[in-house]
Amino acid sequence: MKLFVAFTFVLCLAGLLRVAHGKSLGSITSALLALPTFVEDRSPDLATAKSAQLKAIAEAIERHARDRREAAFVTAWGWHETAYSLRIGRGACRVYECDKGKARGPMQNHRNGLSQADWDRMHGLENIDFQIAEATRRARSALAQCRGDVRGAFAALSGRGCEAKLKDLDKRVETFGRTVRRLQ
Repeated sequence: MKLFVAFTFVLCLAGLLRVAHGKSLGSITSALLALPTFVEDRSPDLATAKSAQLKAIAEAIERHARDRREAAFVTAWGWHETAYSLRIGRGACRVYECDKGKARGPMQNHRNGLSQADWDRMHGLENIDFQIAEATRRARSALAQCRGDVRGAFAALSGRGCEAKLKDLDKRVETFGRTVRRLQ
């Protein structure tokens, strides 16, 4: 038994076993790649930028999500808000996008008490870690507010409470379900 515990400890230290989170960078990246690519981002000229973006998002989700459910929730939320568009990620929203300029980042967060400095960090790939950390914090809060109900948490993030009806709520829940299964 002592040998098993020692071996498990060594594997954990080496980063080869992810006991605490039950998710891995490879599986988060795989989940992101399984989602359809935003139509504007399909150009071969953007392949390097798109790859860097998805890698940065996967690394940030790995760093900030506490478990695979939280990782899947954040992944699905971002895809349904922006399809992880490079253009929107840079903050180059069209007039009718980004809640008419009121929302930023892959999850389209509103300012909601962020300082000006933090609000300014809600644009750009260079700030993706901060954006995912903020999104994960908000997702965790919505999931707690709705007692772990994913459907309710997606609704709550719209600012209308756990019982609100959203036009694409079923699709968000389906994407969450597919993503959480990929992270097993």
